[in-house]
Amino acid sequence: MRLKDQVCSFEQSNELAAYIKLNTLWSWVILDGDDPDSARLILTEKSDLEDEECIIIPAPTTAELGILLLCRHYLVDWTGGKTFIRSRKSNMIEHVIKKHPWPKTEAQSRADAVIWLIKKGCINVEDLKL
Repeated sequence: MRLKDQVCSFEQSNELAAYIKLNTLWSWVILDGDDPDSARLILTEKSDLEDEECIIIPAPTTAELGILLLCRHYLVDWTGGKTFIRSRKSNMIEHVIKKHPWPKTEAQSRADAVIWLIKKGCINVEDLKL
C-alpha cells in the first residue's frame, strides 16, 4: 500500500492541525513557493528541513486517527463512499457522513469523522493528544 494511502490528505491534515496539536510519525511538507498539490511526505523525526523555508504539517496515519476516535469512544466504518460513526459503547450508528468527493482511503474517512466530531462539539479538542 502506498504511503499516501496510509495518511489523511494534505487538506485534512491542515484542517486537523488548526484544531489540535498533533505529534505524528509522518508530516506533509511544502517547500517555499511550491503549490500545495506538490506536498510530499517525510518522516517527522528525521526532518532536516527545519532551517529551510517550508511548511510542515503533521499527517496522521489510519492508526493514529483510530486512536483519537477510540479514546473518545467512537468507531468508524467506511463503505460505499460513506463514513459511519458508531458509539463504541452501544455499537449503534450515531452519524453518517456523506461527502463529495468521497474519501478514497480509510485514513481519509477517519479524518473526516474526527473533523466532523470536532465541529459538532462531540469531541473536546483540549482532550485530544497524539
